[in-house]
Amino acid sequence: FSIPTEIQEEGKKPIAVTKVSYGIKQKFAFLTGTRTKTGCPILSMPMFNHFGTAVSDDNFKDVIQYFVDITIRSSTSKRFAVVLDRRSSSWNSVKALLRKLQELFGQHIDSLYLLKPQKMISVLGGISKSDYSFQVILLNTNDELHQHIGGIFLTHEFGGFLKFDINTWLSHRTFIEDVESKARLLFANINSFISFINHRKSLISDKAGTLTETTEFLSKALNNQRDDYSNMVGKITELSEHVKKFKDSFKEHSKESVVTKSGIYLDIASKVNDLLARLSDTRNDFKNKWVKHENYGNQLLKLYKFEIELSEMARSIDVIDKELALEVNLGDSTDHTNLLRKITVELQIKFKDTRILLTKNGSEIKRLNSNNNKSTESERLVAIWKELDSRSSKLEEKFKSRLTALSDASELHEHIDSVNKWCSENVIKLAMHFRTEFPVVEQKNLMLELNKTSASVASIRSDHVEKLQKFSVEHLNQQFKQKIQDCISLFNKVTLAHQRQSTMLTKLEATTAEEEKHKSVNKRSVSEGGSTSHEPKSPSMKRKNTLPSKPPTTTKANNSVPTIADRDAVISRLKEHLVNLHEDVDTETDNEILRKRSKIMDELISTEKSYVSDLESVIENYMKYFDEGGSGLPAALKGKKKILFGNLTQIYSFHHRSFLKALNDYQQCPALVGQCFLKYKIEFDSYSVYCQNRPYSDSCWETHESTCAKFFDVGGYHTKIIASITEAMCKSKAGHVLPLNSYLLKPIQRITKYQLLLKDMTKCTANSKYGSVIIKEALRFMLSLLERLNNTMHQMLITGFKGDLNAEGAILMQDSFQVHEIFKKSTIPTTIPGQRKKYKPRQLFLFESNLLFTKKLVDERQKKNVSYQFKSCMKLSKLGLTESVKGDQNAFELWLTGREKVVIVQAASSEIKNRWVDQIRQLLLHQLKSAKGQANTMSFNALKNVQNDGGQLQKLAANTLAVLPMFSEGNSDAEDMWSDNEFADDEDYE
Repeated sequence: FSIPTEIQEEGKKPIAVTKVSYGIKQKFAFLTGTRTKTGCPILSMPMFNHFGTAVSDDNFKDVIQYFVDITIRSSTSKRFAVVLDRRSSSWNSVKALLRKLQELFGQHIDSLYLLKPQKMISVLGGISKSDYSFQVILLNTNDELHQHIGGIFLTHEFGGFLKFDINTWLSHRTFIEDVESKARLLFANINSFISFINHRKSLISDKAGTLTETTEFLSKALNNQRDDYSNMVGKITELSEHVKKFKDSFKEHSKESVVTKSGIYLDIASKVNDLLARLSDTRNDFKNKWVKHENYGNQLLKLYKFEIELSEMARSIDVIDKELALEVNLGDSTDHTNLLRKITVELQIKFKDTRILLTKNGSEIKRLNSNNNKSTESERLVAIWKELDSRSSKLEEKFKSRLTALSDASELHEHIDSVNKWCSENVIKLAMHFRTEFPVVEQKNLMLELNKTSASVASIRSDHVEKLQKFSVEHLNQQFKQKIQDCISLFNKVTLAHQRQSTMLTKLEATTAEEEKHKSVNKRSVSEGGSTSHEPKSPSMKRKNTLPSKPPTTTKANNSVPTIADRDAVISRLKEHLVNLHEDVDTETDNEILRKRSKIMDELISTEKSYVSDLESVIENYMKYFDEGGSGLPAALKGKKKILFGNLTQIYSFHHRSFLKALNDYQQCPALVGQCFLKYKIEFDSYSVYCQNRPYSDSCWETHESTCAKFFDVGGYHTKIIASITEAMCKSKAGHVLPLNSYLLKPIQRITKYQLLLKDMTKCTANSKYGSVIIKEALRFMLSLLERLNNTMHQMLITGFKGDLNAEGAILMQDSFQVHEIFKKSTIPTTIPGQRKKYKPRQLFLFESNLLFTKKLVDERQKKNVSYQFKSCMKLSKLGLTESVKGDQNAFELWLTGREKVVIVQAASSEIKNRWVDQIRQLLLHQLKSAKGQANTMSFNALKNVQNDGGQLQKLAANTLAVLPMFSEGNSDAEDMWSDNEFADDEDYE
């Protein structure tokens, strides 16, 4: 589709058929598409006598030039044969026409067949062949012409048989030239496009930018180029289809007009086929070049994307490396070390994801850098990857070293904790042996306990102490060396104290036994002496007998008869030893504090005895009727024992058999009374079950209080009800002043009393080496228990939640907040006053796997009746946290992954906010499932018989809740003692 060189050299533009169509229609000259034997196209010029009139010289020139142009472009022969009919013309006109042809197009004419004028006398008359550059063949008739050019190649004007229609030829030429023009423009664009994409700047911006910006530019440029390519190929296809349709229609037209294949059909068919071939070749060539460019672009895009990923991996490795470098602490305890190890493992998992992706990308980068695809970018990327791979390998070694150190530290902590625990327990036991007197029974009990301790010494030494001595701590920090030394030193001190006490008790036992034996011998001697003589003794004899008898000479040397002084000396040393041990445990010397401590302990024991007595009176005077199932029990109450009393028997059994005895054991050592609470942590969980049953118990009481009045002895009952009861009523028999329900409330009242007494005891144990820690831990436990009970009671007041709250895990926290939902890309004008600060009061409940938003509802008639209407929830697994809100120190933000909206939560104080933020942060950082065992829940099958609605139960739950300390109002002491060791989980904000 290029312009012929001859035309380019002349600086001419190709003449379009539309410009010369008028002249061609005059039919003074035309191309039929036939050729001579030598292959020259035949230009037919039939008889035409209107030159200069109908056809101007310029018109003539343009038509002939047009035929020359298309001959040069479409034929291998650059010269054509002219068949000129001038039989009716004069020689002068012939000569003028020949001179014009010679002058304008002589170089393009091979031969000229002239049907000469009939008036010519001589063959050469008036014509000189030397005047023309082409051969002139003079002919007289058509027959002579047919001898040179067959009739099938000539039209009827020359006596030939070729049918030729100038209008059809013009339409075909117009079509072909239109297609060629479109193709020429399209191919020019294609060539320009190919020239552009061959340059690097077609894909890489000249402007400096970040790697991400460069990649985005490359991706956008490649996509745009791909669109351009598809558009151009589409135009080629569209043009080809257009030509094919023309070809098909041309075939049909040729059949109908019975055109011979030697004429116009062959010429047009040749041109059409040539067009299709060139379009096809151009498309294929264009496709090959584009595929090569696209592959290069895609490879470049992959390399840049890999480089971005490598950059992100480098940043990730840097961050992880820095975080790991900060993790130098090996923990102060087993739990702390295990927590640090869990954090390190989570960090390692994050690193492993990066490491896996780095390895995967490395394989792909190496493939892209193979011999067939190697480029400057790929080689540079391989170098970057190798450097990152080296860094990640070193980081992997750091993780191994860190985890090994933490594992060893955890093992050391376990050994140290076990030894310290054993030492603490035995120091406390030894110190508690202090007594003012040492009767024989007490001596035996002490020896039994010491023997038990002796049995454990060897086990502790072999299982822990010896391992600590052999443990290599060179790769650990200095604090562990000191810890190990302190631990072994403490163990040696305690075992030595145990040995001394055991030795002194053994001596005391021996002296006591010898003393008893000596007394027995003396009694026998006196008895025997009195029986042999009844005579009164002389004064001299009396004095002799009253003098201390001389001890045998072997008394001291042979230890045959120990004296009282010996026993007193042993007891004195034993007391001194025990006092020293007691001082190790409790170094308090202030008499006023000791007095207060003793008073608190007395109150704790006395109130515990009273509490146990009250529980026992309820069991003996009320519950026995339910157990016996006799006639004394009203029919309405049968089967209601578990509902009315819950697990009261379980609580009584725990306090009567275990807890009260434990308190008595620590009466002489009140600083260590916290051990009682810590020892029975699991047993205290029974209160959770009791509190959960309280609403049902209250409901049962309110339902049957009046109908069973005589049984409960509450007064005001009808004489006809329960007339069969002959024995004294329950309340009178128990000697209770208050009704039964008041006594059923005592477990809840009692559980709240412990933390008050422990707080007072905490103030009096500041100088107790072991007691201060134990009391604080016991107080922390009791406060945590109270909060759990309080939260449980609040949980029972939630309404409208579609699902099982128990499936959301343990409830961890609940409190009142002001809540506001906004959108990060808010379309709300900030100029609207108060639009962004419209808060709603909400009660939030944080479970292990869910965060519930509820609305607090209060019965206007009875202000104490409260319920919480469920509004929405947010799963912790999808939760995000922003710990601060600009301009509000008491607020924080919660948001869900992949959503634009956020929830602003405003607390009543910064303390409450910080507490919630800390807890939620722990959940989001660690996502630990609760490992705590859940309290045993009771199955109350008889609940189906309770005829009341949900609202009544909520009312009763609210009544019970009023007894517990309201942690939602804030408790500074509780917050001071709050432990950060509790973790939990999350749900969606709807």
